[in-house]
Amino acid sequence: IQIKSVEHQGTTVQIIFPKNNKSTQEATSASSPKIQLQTPELTVPNVFSNVANTEVVTAKKEMQRILIVEDNDELRSYLVSLLSPQYYVQACCNGREGLVIVKEFWPELILSDVMMPEMDGFNLGKKIREIDGNVPFVYITAKSMKEDMKQGYEIGADDYIVKPFDSEVLILKIKAILSRSKHEEAEPK
Repeated sequence: IQIKSVEHQGTTVQIIFPKNNKSTQEATSASSPKIQLQTPELTVPNVFSNVANTEVVTAKKEMQRILIVEDNDELRSYLVSLLSPQYYVQACCNGREGLVIVKEFWPELILSDVMMPEMDGFNLGKKIREIDGNVPFVYITAKSMKEDMKQGYEIGADDYIVKPFDSEVLILKIKAILSRSKHEEAEPK
């Protein structure tokens, strides 16, 4: 049995059953001939299907990384399912967890709610700007007041999207921001 775990990225459990094991053969020959050994069937939930395929895991690591910080479970799941086909996505439910993931995952773009428990999105944005002043940061929030938007942009947000939002427009904005940030990295300094 082998267990490999990377915090906030997942766990892989590998169980290897020996084939033609001598002790298994002795046990079968000592027992009644009417009894036959059955091969155990291991059903793995779909959440591990990507981990089992090394090529898929490698491909994901080569994809651009996005961190979603959203306390609403349904919206967080929706955003993950929306973006996962094109990006390597990590998600969490509050700013405190988001800050931990940022230090390990090094996302290329962060999507964050503003109103969250433990650490709100504005405080998360300030702390992330202290760590990395260049990572693109987009707020997706219900806070639609001009003062809130100004605060988000003053912190250094690349965009401020008010809920409800159009998913096609969100994807286009993400592509544009990531394309621009990739272009800026490629330019000589």
